Amino acid sequence: MNSLKISKIATLLSFSFGLAFSSFSQANSLVIDNFSDYQYVYDLGGDNIATTEGPLAIAGTGLTGATRTLIAQATGSNFHETAIETDNSLSISNTSQSAGNASVIWNFNLTDFTLHGNAIMLQVLAIDIQSGVFVQMIANGSSSSNQIAINGAGDLYVNFSDFDNASVFQGLNQFQLNFKGPQSWDAEFKVLTATTPVPLPPAFALMSLALFGIGSFRKYQHS
Repeated sequence: MNSLKISKIATLLSFSFGLAFSSFSQANSLVIDNFSDYQYVYDLGGDNIATTEGPLAIAGTGLTGATRTLIAQATGSNFHETAIETDNSLSISNTSQSAGNASVIWNFNLTDFTLHGNAIMLQVLAIDIQSGVFVQMIANGSSSSNQIAINGAGDLYVNFSDFDNASVFQGLNQFQLNFKGPQSWDAEFKVLTATTPVPLPPAFALMSLALFGIGSFRKYQHS
């Protein structure tokens, strides 16, 4: 093989690897909250007024200037309780007669979430009811997702494109989760991130091309 062909193959391999790893580097997850900062609020119902705790400055996040506010609202008469607690996880609980609502609101310095992926991931650790519990996500107070069913443990992904206006993720300074469910629902969540659901397919294709090229390059180099 002449030097010109070798040079062309080397350039192609360099370009392929560069694009592949560039694709991965653009998908570095951003931790919105790992819930390691302790916070607690409860509401006893009976007055149709929610109980708020915060804003609390948090450290368990990749965001800068981040604060978190918890809002609980129980249903039913007095002493029908809805509680929210963060202690290395986000726990929401309801007594037997409360079908309470729970909200978590984060405010933070302006951040481009699209540098970290194309979706929001909420890790569900446990839920005691297999149907009827929903979460709605709201970005910058105006761009909302649909009500999303939480049917069991696992990673729950919501794409930016599922929101009313996906462009807000290029300059975000507020994010909110609103939970609701039937009587006595309880759930626990581990982490909330901006991420990409799976490694980008183009990156895999480019890496495969590069690896194939390396094999061919070595074969011809020794022929």
